[in-house]
Amino acid sequence: MSRVFDLPLDTHRHALCFCGSGARFKRCCGNGGPVRRAPHGVLLLPGFLDPAICRDWVARLEARPRAWIDVVDHERSTADRIVRRPDPARVTEKIDPGPLRQAIDDLVRRAFLQVEAPRFECRLAWFERPTVLRYTPGGKYDLHADAEVWDHDSPPRRILDRDLSLVVYLGEDLSGGELAFPNFERRLRPRAGLLVAFPSDERYAHAAPPLASGLRHAIVSWAHLAGRPRVCPQPPDDAILLDD
Repeated sequence: MSRVFDLPLDTHRHALCFCGSGARFKRCCGNGGPVRRAPHGVLLLPGFLDPAICRDWVARLEARPRAWIDVVDHERSTADRIVRRPDPARVTEKIDPGPLRQAIDDLVRRAFLQVEAPRFECRLAWFERPTVLRYTPGGKYDLHADAEVWDHDSPPRRILDRDLSLVVYLGEDLSGGELAFPNFERRLRPRAGLLVAFPSDERYAHAAPPLASGLRHAIVSWAHLAGRPRVCPQPPDDAILLDD
């Protein structure tokens, strides 16, 4: 299994970079310059989904029912019961994909098994059934980690069995709404068909800053690695199992 899931991240600008290059963090994965490679552990694959398919899916999804999405209530959730609640930090709609459900599930399965598992040198136990997100102008999701919570007085606390995060963008006719990784001083602009994957812990804390104009459609999912420690006794109700 790739060591990227266990490498400590020191974001001090003069620390040696956690990727093992031997360079200082500010000159390597923390380089905020206009020309640099993706940070260690962040996979970018343009064109994973054909732009023509993206346009067709967006048109069909726009006709489907949608609802405002909520977040995990960290104070009331336990290992046996996840509680969700509305939160002003997340201004996002979730679309019911309807007839596109199977195609989206198959797309994400292919991404995890054929792209991400080999790239991250890991085996996957399950992934959560993909969610289709829709952001309108003003839509956002403040800084968060997909598997952990933290505050200024305590270290990160894992609350969900998520090891690997996935995003596939369906549109690009927009302004704002980038995928921001503050630890790496990096913002990624959505592009139709772009696949982004990264570990789900607080090293890769990320945000979707407010969308200025246009619509932002994204397919998201999270996978659990086979053999990794778990905080919940069972997979999520919507888990799609991959490994016995």
